[in-house]
Amino acid sequence: MAFHPPGPQAAPGWYPDPGAPVMRWWDGQNWTSHTQPLQNQAPVPEWQPVGAARSRTGTRVGIIGAVVVLVIAALVAVSIFALNDDSETTASDDRPPVADNGLPLAGDPWAQSQQVDLIEIGDPPEFPASLDQWSLTQSWDVTQRAFENQETPIPGPDFSTFPATMNGCDNQRFLVRWRVLNPNATVVASLADANGTAVNNATGSSGRMDSDGCLTPQFEFAESSDASNLTDIAVSVQRWSPAP
Repeated sequence: MAFHPPGPQAAPGWYPDPGAPVMRWWDGQNWTSHTQPLQNQAPVPEWQPVGAARSRTGTRVGIIGAVVVLVIAALVAVSIFALNDDSETTASDDRPPVADNGLPLAGDPWAQSQQVDLIEIGDPPEFPASLDQWSLTQSWDVTQRAFENQETPIPGPDFSTFPATMNGCDNQRFLVRWRVLNPNATVVASLADANGTAVNNATGSSGRMDSDGCLTPQFEFAESSDASNLTDIAVSVQRWSPAP
């Protein structure tokens, strides 16, 4: 007997045998010899074209693709926001830093021209190798001890008196770099005239000075978180004279 197919493009499955009261297996293209009684057969599967399953698969793929696109768009938006925030932070960080006492923090190169009575707090820059219209005549390093309630001037070369003068202030220039050796302590750094009167001062743990030939650098212990009442300071000095 010739069996008619259950329908165009019918999916493989059990279907009522058109010539007998049994269920017969349709393999998607032809009827097979496999049969089973009707009473043992589960509900007859609903016929559907093979393309329908593909259509549903395509729909799922489309939904997943849309979700992926949304996630990527969200990540891009977050990245753009982070870049904008970093640029704003960088712009604000470009402003010159200022110490608690309002003085500028060290870091800029030494000025070619003399900056009288300059005291800056912060990590000092390296000494210049040369300065316009100035000649380096002397340099020395010293460890200075700062005491509480006592302003102590730093010594000159070989622990001599610091070579400041009372006259001809423009005939020499002193550049000073300094750093407190106790990380818990701060000092008051100042520049004093010939009478020992401080004309400028600042408090911190490191810094630099740029003074004329009539001022002497000095230090006084300020405070410490470890109950100390004195501290040592590493000091480096350059002495410059007008170039001939």
